[in-house]
Amino acid sequence: MMVEPEKGVITIDSIRNLKRELSRKSFSGGYKVCLIDDADKMNLQAENALLKTLEEPTPDTVIILITGKPYHLLPTVLSRCQHLKFQPLTLFDASELIMTGAGMERDDALLMASLTGGSPGKAFTLNVGQLKELRDSWVNQVGFFSKGEGGDFFGGEEKFLSDKEDVDLKINLLRLWYRDLILYKIYGNVDWVLNKDKAEEIVLQSSTLTLERLLNALLGTEKYSTTLEYNANPQLTLEALLMTLNPKSEFFLE
Repeated sequence: MMVEPEKGVITIDSIRNLKRELSRKSFSGGYKVCLIDDADKMNLQAENALLKTLEEPTPDTVIILITGKPYHLLPTVLSRCQHLKFQPLTLFDASELIMTGAGMERDDALLMASLTGGSPGKAFTLNVGQLKELRDSWVNQVGFFSKGEGGDFFGGEEKFLSDKEDVDLKINLLRLWYRDLILYKIYGNVDWVLNKDKAEEIVLQSSTLTLERLLNALLGTEKYSTTLEYNANPQLTLEALLMTLNPKSEFFLE
């Protein structure tokens, strides 16, 4: 049996349905196995409804909760589970699987592996062309690193903020971009950058800001990413991040 979020939430009704299924004997008389994917998406009522089942499961039952954010679960839920930690794949291993499974070029596979934290499964659900289009919309048009020449910094904000489900992914796009700018700033070449198709822009933009500003901007993306982990409003968080990253703004990170 599989329980997954619907519209980003696992509700009490899903857990009640699960409990009804677990109360029945398995068809072949063997074990009943349930996977609750993205378990951190359970709302409070769903978690409380699951507690009794976790404490006293029906015979021959295995319940597996899968989450990358165990700290979002109730302590009472965590205390009733055995904890097994799985590390992400290395970027090289993940990119090899993405290349094979999605038929991508190596550079694109490395970019996707980096954006998804070494998760090929997540990478397979994404469209590399659409991600590059999103990246280009603010790299080329919003003008984060303009030299004071025209352009509205928030010209591409609507597109950047439109899909709240992909907030983490969008912040990862920013994080990787700053990473590449910093690497070029330090080493003076693009050998280690991940956005290889944007090498010209990386060289240009890296030259317009000091290393201190680039490092502080990268720290800003980390800060707001952490803020989102604690259920902050996604749109307000991204608006605040974009404001702090604007070199023309008085709020630019120093």
